[in-house]
Order: sequence, then structure tokens, then C-alpha cells
Amino acid sequence: MALQTSAWPGQKIFQLYDEPLNNPDEMISGYHQDQASLIYSREDVRRWFEFRPEIKRRLSFVPTYPLVAHMRHGDYKPLGYVVVSRESISKGMQAFGFDSAEAEIIKEQEPHCCGLFKTEGLSWLPDFWMMMKAKTLFRANSTFSWWAAILGTGRVFSPVITGLKGGIEQDDVPFVEGNWPRFADLECVTDLHLPESKAVPFREEMRYEYDLNPRSVVFDCGGYEGTFAAEINRRYKCDIHVFEPIASFREKIFQRISAFPNVRLHPYGIGFGSKTFGVKGDMTGEFCEREQSSKVILMRLPDVFRAMQIQSVDLLKLNIEGGEFYALLDLLEEGLISKFKNIQVQWHDVVPNATLNRNLIIEQLQQTHELTFDYGWTWQNWRLKK
Repeated sequence: MALQTSAWPGQKIFQLYDEPLNNPDEMISGYHQDQASLIYSREDVRRWFEFRPEIKRRLSFVPTYPLVAHMRHGDYKPLGYVVVSRESISKGMQAFGFDSAEAEIIKEQEPHCCGLFKTEGLSWLPDFWMMMKAKTLFRANSTFSWWAAILGTGRVFSPVITGLKGGIEQDDVPFVEGNWPRFADLECVTDLHLPESKAVPFREEMRYEYDLNPRSVVFDCGGYEGTFAAEINRRYKCDIHVFEPIASFREKIFQRISAFPNVRLHPYGIGFGSKTFGVKGDMTGEFCEREQSSKVILMRLPDVFRAMQIQSVDLLKLNIEGGEFYALLDLLEEGLISKFKNIQVQWHDVVPNATLNRNLIIEQLQQTHELTFDYGWTWQNWRLKK
């Protein structure tokens, strides 16, 4: 005897062929729609949940919009969940440079094109598709828009509702970039986005606000045109090492820092060995689409640290187009991560299994460092715990 999986809407929508469960006494239960459970990349999930061709043909009649927001209200108030107001969404969009007047709003009370799939009991599917296809989605604290974001390819902004009171509309809910699945204050939901920390909403100015002095040591990995190094030098006059493997970028950096003996420019990047890099505008790296290519030299970060014979680094900035994964894993594996007091990192979703590897690195970083500011994949700062 075999226990077959129950019928569910996905069998009508996706090209799925569910295997039977062989143990009739098996019970699978729990709340698993959280970031810790979903350790796979969006590419993996989109491959598993491929829409059936006939469904995609019918969905081609559904209009799409560049900017979409999801509001989950109808059932959340009586259930006691946090209700994110339209005003909060408008403030969030404004904070990230979007015009809320141009947004298409998805509400469960006012579904779009619901007649297309009414007979199959899938009247919600056009709204789901619209969120999937949006270039930018401001999602609700809801699994509905979370899954649409997972299966989509656009930018995602999510509400941070930890600690907010449920059952009423909240007008000052902050948003962060990323598909952070925090839906309600449930003990069984883990939240890798905001561990118990002093992380605050991101401002660009925060990238330069550190407790540094002329004796401090700064590693600027991915110097590009020298803007970061120049501003840190202007503020603190500290010992700065800039690592930039691309010759054309080094020329621009040299023009900005050559008058300052405390700023040293190194003609290699952080990674491992000799590589051919792609160069496309301000993007470089092993995984970059190439308009031109350049042979570069990379050094492992632990080797660079040891060669300089220094005790610690007060600020490590990593913006190296996917190389941050290798740099941080090297430091963690060799037990050197505590030698770096602040780690400012820009994550790049260009390496294989990027989401999985980022989660694994963050999980280890939380043992020694605390998150002080968070702009999703764009910028994070991790400060050594006292």
C-alpha cells in the first residue's frame, strides 16, 4: 500500500509528477516556509516549478507592470497578524526611489482577471503571475507574494514586521531589499534577515561611519575608481590598502590617492590564482558577461593578511563581484575571521548556489560578528562582538 500525495493546485499549474510516499504511517508536519528551510537559489526553485505550457499560454493575456505591491489585509486583522498599510508601502517605495503612484496594487479583495481560471478554482493565479513578472515587487508579509518573488526574477523589497503589534494597520513598517520571509511573530519562524542585533535601516553615509583613527588598518577589496578609499582617507587618515586587479581602474585610483603615502595600491585582487576576468562597464569578475577580458592576478585573503604581518584589520570592504564568497569562506575555514573587526560586504548573486552559500556564511558569521546595518544583498556590515 502506498500513500499518494494529496491533490493540490500546483499539480494543475506546474509540470510536476509527484512520487507516492511509501510509508503509510509517515506524517510530515511543521511550518517550513522560512529562509532557513529554503536554502536553494531562485534558479533551482524555478527549474523545479516550471509552468505547464497551456497555463503559460493563458497567462499571456494577463497584463504585467514594472512596479507591483502586494497588500494582505482581509484575513490578517481578525487573525491578529501585522497589517502593512498602503502608507507604509508608499513610504518604502519613496525610500528606495520609486514613485508609488505608478505602482499596481494586488489585493485579495480585488483580484485581476479572475475569470481566466475561475472554473479550475485558480482565480488567484493572475495576481500571482503579475507579481512574478514585475520588475520590482514590494511584497507583503505573506507566503503568497513570497512564493511569487521566489519564482520571479525581479527586485524584491520586504516589510520588517518583527516586534510590531498585530491586528491593526501599521503606517511605519520599514522595507528592506530581499525576499526575507518574516510573516508573523511565530516562534517557529526563523528570521535570518534580522538576528537579535542592533541593525538599523541603511543610509549610504553609514558605509563611512566607523570608529577609526590614524593607527587603524583598512582593506579596500575592489577599489574600482577609489571613491571609498578616498573618503575613508579624508575622514580618518588611516593605513589603507586598496586591492584592484584591473589596470584601467588602478589608473583612476592612483590619480586620487597618489598624494597620500598612507594609502597603498596593490596590483592584484582577492581570490585565488591567475584568472581571465570579464569587464563590462563598472562590473568585473570571473562571472561577469564580457565586453572585453583581462588577465588578472588574485591572492587569497588569508595569505595577504599573514604576509603583511599585522595583528588585525579594523575594516574590510568587499565588493569583488562574487569573490566575497571565497574570501569569507577562506577566513572562516582558517580561523581568521575574528581578526577583522568590521566586514562591509556587497553580495553578488552570480556564483553557483549563491543563496545557499550566502546563508551558510551568514550563519557562521553570526557566531563572531553582529549585523550593524543591512541593505540586503547590496550592503551589509558585520562588526566583531565585544
